[in-house]
Formats: sequence, structure tokens, C-alpha cells
Amino acid sequence: SVSLLVGLITTILILIPVYWLSKWAIKPIARNMDKQKQFITDAGHELKTLIAKADISVYPSEWYENCPFSIIESQMLGTPVIGANIGGIPELIENMKTGMLFDSGSVCNLVNFINALYSNNDLCLDMSKNCLEKQYMTMENYYNELLKIYGG
Repeated sequence: SVSLLVGLITTILILIPVYWLSKWAIKPIARNMDKQKQFITDAGHELKTLIAKADISVYPSEWYENCPFSIIESQMLGTPVIGANIGGIPELIENMKTGMLFDSGSVCNLVNFINALYSNNDLCLDMSKNCLEKQYMTMENYYNELLKIYGG
């Protein structure tokens, strides 16, 4: 009975800081969610029109980006993306379906992919269609999923 009481007290002493720290870690995400929603919805009509009318969008990152919104925005507007095969970018671009992945830092590889996609209108149109069919989680759903994971 004493060991049960000690175990219970220890569990409580561990759970309280973990709960507090998880709330503390989620607060910046909650604040930024509203800012990101505002940015995405306030993106100028001119910018959205340029992206939607573009044949391709190029994302030549040399950094391990986690989830670049510019790729998601391009795909949501039906614009295939040629992106660097680095970080989280390959998780967003389905190679030869919603765009192409090139070796990060390779200018020759990038130029070849731009020329290949630009010169093949049928492939570009197919990729555009695939981009429009792609589904992403909304910011609000993503936030709610994080709260489920981290105990909000």
C-alpha cells in the first residue's frame, strides 16, 4: 500500500510538469495559427492569379525545409512544382505526378527538369490536374491533431 501511494505521488509529480510544458509548447502554435490563416486568406489576388496561371512553380531550396507552404499553395492552385529533393519537400511533391524532384544544389539537374516539363504540355497538364486533386489538411485540423497528440 505504501509503494502504491509512492507510485501514485511520483506519477502525479511527473504528469503535472509534462502537462504544463505541453501547454506551454502549444501556445505559440495556437497564436501563429491565426496569423498563418490570415496570411493565406489575405494573399493578394494578384499573387494567386500569377501562381495559378504559371505553367510550373520552382522551389530550389538548399535547406532542410519541413513543410513549405509555397509548394502547397502552388499545388492547390493547380500549378506543378519542381522542387529540391531535400527535407520535407519530397513528402509534398509526388515525383512525376504533381511535379518533379531534382538534386538540391544541382543547377544542371534543375535546368533539365524545367526544360523537360516546359516542353511537354501534356505532362504539365496531367500534373496540374493531379495537383488540383491533391488534398491537404486544413490549418485548423492540423492544429487540432497537434492538440490531441500533445494533450491540449
